[in-house]
Amino acid sequence: MSTILIGGYYGAGNIGDEAILASIVNELRAQRPNNLELSFIVISWDPKKTSKEHDVDSIHWKDMSAIVDASMRADLIIVGGGGIFQDYWGIDPTTYLRKSSRDITAFGSLPILAKLLNTPCMIYSVGVGPFQSELAKYHTRLAFEKCQIATVRDEESLRYLLETGFNLESSNGPQIEILPDPVFTLTTYQRDETQVKEYLQQNKIDLDKPLLGISLRHWDIGVSPEEWLSSIISAVKNFLSMNERAGCILIPFQVLHATPFTNDVTILQKLADGINMPDRLHLIEEQPTPQFAQALIKHCKVILGMRLHSVISAINVSTPVVALSYAPKVKSAMEYVGLEDFCNDTLQPKAAMLTDQIQKAWNYQENISSQMHSKHSKISNKSRKAAQLALNLLKNYKHRPIEFSSEFAIKKIKETILLDSRIEKLRYEKDELQNQIWKLDRQLLVTNQSFRELHSQLNNKEAENFALKSQLDEIQNSRVWKLGQRYYHIRDSTPLRYIYRFLVVTKREGLCTAFHKIFDHLRVKQQTAEEISTKIESQANLVIQSFVSELNKRSLKGVFVLTSAFEFDEFYNQRVINLSKYLASHGWGVIYVAWVWEDEKEAPPKEIKENIFQVPMNFFLNGYSNLKLLVPMRKYFIAEFPHPDFLSVALHLRIHGFAIIYDIIDEWEAFHKVDQAHWYQKNFEESIVLNANYLTAVSKPLIDKFSHLRKDIHLIPNGFDPAFLGDFQLISKEKLNKQNINIGYFGHLTPAWFDWKFIKDVLDQAKTNSINLIVHIIGYGEPDLSKMLGDYKDSLVFHGRVPPSDLYIFAKNWDLAMIPFKSGKLSEAVDPIKIYEYLYFGLPVIVKGIPHLDDLPNVSVVDNVDQFFEVLNNLSMSNKYQSQSIDTFEFTWEKRFSKFLKILEDETWMSL
Repeated sequence: MSTILIGGYYGAGNIGDEAILASIVNELRAQRPNNLELSFIVISWDPKKTSKEHDVDSIHWKDMSAIVDASMRADLIIVGGGGIFQDYWGIDPTTYLRKSSRDITAFGSLPILAKLLNTPCMIYSVGVGPFQSELAKYHTRLAFEKCQIATVRDEESLRYLLETGFNLESSNGPQIEILPDPVFTLTTYQRDETQVKEYLQQNKIDLDKPLLGISLRHWDIGVSPEEWLSSIISAVKNFLSMNERAGCILIPFQVLHATPFTNDVTILQKLADGINMPDRLHLIEEQPTPQFAQALIKHCKVILGMRLHSVISAINVSTPVVALSYAPKVKSAMEYVGLEDFCNDTLQPKAAMLTDQIQKAWNYQENISSQMHSKHSKISNKSRKAAQLALNLLKNYKHRPIEFSSEFAIKKIKETILLDSRIEKLRYEKDELQNQIWKLDRQLLVTNQSFRELHSQLNNKEAENFALKSQLDEIQNSRVWKLGQRYYHIRDSTPLRYIYRFLVVTKREGLCTAFHKIFDHLRVKQQTAEEISTKIESQANLVIQSFVSELNKRSLKGVFVLTSAFEFDEFYNQRVINLSKYLASHGWGVIYVAWVWEDEKEAPPKEIKENIFQVPMNFFLNGYSNLKLLVPMRKYFIAEFPHPDFLSVALHLRIHGFAIIYDIIDEWEAFHKVDQAHWYQKNFEESIVLNANYLTAVSKPLIDKFSHLRKDIHLIPNGFDPAFLGDFQLISKEKLNKQNINIGYFGHLTPAWFDWKFIKDVLDQAKTNSINLIVHIIGYGEPDLSKMLGDYKDSLVFHGRVPPSDLYIFAKNWDLAMIPFKSGKLSEAVDPIKIYEYLYFGLPVIVKGIPHLDDLPNVSVVDNVDQFFEVLNNLSMSNKYQSQSIDTFEFTWEKRFSKFLKILEDETWMSL
């Protein structure tokens, strides 16, 4: 029995690649000599599924040890088919024969093993190119040179192969032929057509209704998906309006929830939403088999195809096809059957022209089908030749003994693979031990707390500052101040401001000048959106080029690009701001990408601190490609929130040497459900999780949420900076006076998560129990407090915004602190920075809505008002109560972020 090892993009949920595998295996079985028994081992991303669907043995692409063993058993190694030699997503030559290999290095590992083992190797009807780097060309050439036979699926692929420097005339090189894609041999049987009819009946689609089939995929390389999709929506909508009996069926050729590129349902759903004819459209949401998809295409009258194998399937069953050539391979397939006139070289043809193409194919279906049928037989016969070449190679090649050098190399490769596995296992064990150590440290901190003697009063300056702040609060809460603020708001922030400004200019400069200024203003307003966009793009390129030039001049460890929902303002005291300061102070350059609501003036581009360069988000999205000009160094892109735009940015930056880090800081899906993150799309966040080189999260619940996607998420909670919280010293408080309690909170106050009802219920029960409980609130985003608290608003003191360095002035007068959040997914996963600042101030903390904080010292988690007062009672009865100082270094940003950098260093070392 002869064993054939096959490696391609199999088991990843792509119909085209599954059709390629089925065609290769079927042809090899069909053409083998009678006396030759064949067994197959297929390298797959889903071995169990591959084995079941194709009746083969299968191993996982990440199981390098199994791949080496399978190579040693194989009598022939086949690489392909499919468009596997390209570098859309970059290339890392250090990853050959490693778990981290992908694309060229993954597929190129097989010819290396074949060469070492003296095993014949064939590259089987693959697509080659396009290439974005010379490095990718070089490694593609190396893969081809190690084979005995190589076939490419079209002239375009041969041209790209020759661009690599491959020499067709070399006597030592492989035999090269152009043979059509293996899927040209895929056959549709009666059972497949029966399944299609049953499916249509189950979904109440009239079998006699003529159907337009559509296959699209996400594509944003060099084009805007929104723009090209808009053109196709218009064309299809026009066609359906002109053909009232026609229906439309949307066929996904890949349904893999990894990236937008691998999930056709997403783009097809947008198409359906844009056409908005639900009674005439049907979207298939589950991935069909290759045979089912081809049988369904046979049932259609015309196909509008973007995926290559939707076009090939249409050719196989003689269904007229209008193609959208997002890559040269699509055009090559159309040229095989002489349908160039129905092939669009751009993804964004004029809608009217595309409608005409579809209508022409519709009207002349029989003539076009006849033309396709007459040419298909020749194409499929030529495609079958690849299997003949493979079998001849298997039959004629005589194994030679493995040389000592090759045997030694294989041994070292297996030792390296084993070492990688052990290192990975140790890394997980290390993280688990670290988590246990942290938990023990917290328990130790609680057990061994040392009490400091507190000062009894503030110094004169602190007292004076507090008095002045109290006077300022009194003024700002006065009726006169509020009326004044209302007047200025009406004057400066409503449409009445234009009348006011006109009168002022008229008074100062005359009526004529006032009218001239109005006309000048209107002329500026007429500037087109295109001019503004061009201006922003030009400014963005100049700004980022200047930042890159400045960073290149400096002696830095590397550069981090961080995205933030805030401009760089230390008042916000956010994680990303603290991370930027930490990195800059430890020898790293930082490009801080700030969210802007209207324009870049909200976050002006400049160096805001040494080695920290702020750039507004609109500038960054227009000019990030200039980051490829950074000199070779360690480069990281950190997404602090999963905005859809950041996924494509991250994937493009990875091509230029950036590692992707997703720092999971919030439950964004829950935020979206309460209208706090309108931009959020779940599939984009999951794509970022799957594609990130490194993953960190602030809490265990957030790690658990994505554990079904990744097991290598590191826990890096939030923290605090003692130096940033002012010159604070603890003040002694011997015992909690249960009848007179001051409890405080600082932070955002949105009703989406802040539980105002809980506060009201606490104040209500305090009144019932004759407890003088005063709630102190420092923060922003507050609602109408009178509406929220009603009669209890007098028991709440609202201090407004306070700089972080002044928080201690208020906190020293509190008996305890609180975090009253609503229960639910929005709050249960958060790791609030304020909790660590409360601990630094020595305050006991009562928390509602965040169960995982129960592990922290001095923190009591409650679910309701009764439990809240039970905690108060325990504190008032305890002789041990006093404001407590904890050795809080474990909770500082310094400690947190030093671990973060250590993870990057360790994992960078592991990938070498």
